[in-house]
Amino acid sequence: LKQCPNVHSYFHRRLLLWMPKRMWAFDLKCPVCVKSISLNSKGVYRKVRNVIDLKGRYYLAAEYHQCPTCQGTFISYDDRILNQLPFSLRVRFPILLTGKFASDIGVVNLMRSRTLGNSSTSLWNDVTEMHSDEWMRRAVAYLSDCERHKISRKRLGIPDVTYATLPLFHNPPGCKWFLATYIRDVWSRLPVLKSRIRYGTLLKIDSTKKITLKLQV
Repeated sequence: LKQCPNVHSYFHRRLLLWMPKRMWAFDLKCPVCVKSISLNSKGVYRKVRNVIDLKGRYYLAAEYHQCPTCQGTFISYDDRILNQLPFSLRVRFPILLTGKFASDIGVVNLMRSRTLGNSSTSLWNDVTEMHSDEWMRRAVAYLSDCERHKISRKRLGIPDVTYATLPLFHNPPGCKWFLATYIRDVWSRLPVLKSRIRYGTLLKIDSTKKITLKLQV
């Protein structure tokens, strides 16, 4: 009863630490040098990225590497570093990076399912509602524990204490960010989309030829 409920324990954010070189002992090469020079680990990068998830936000932390030849430094989530990883490890990075924020793969998949009439504004409203529901759930849990703590202290004759206020609710980035993130995702999958379109065209031509032959019989 002496310790009040800690508001930070109810509204804490998850942390994703991305360190492929240390996790899988993968030999990363310098993307600038002509020769294949192995990069050296230089510790954890000081800045973290703010990632937009379906129900809230979490942080992305990473290590940075340095080339012993050109002295260039590279963060582990750099595209030039990620492209060196095999596909089985590359898909474990669940984030699409943008300029200021970053998007979790769950939000990206939600954007891929957009249909005609389902605009970025509608998507923003859906994500904002899910964020708001999660914030409200945590707020109710914190306030309920504060109320029980207050009643217990009152029964024992212990003076009241001041409880910490709820943190402010922050909306996700605007609709333009969702649209820009969707465009970035499409651009990253452009070779795959082109191959699918080309393959589908060939199938259509082949099917048309078969139908023409059947009509001639």
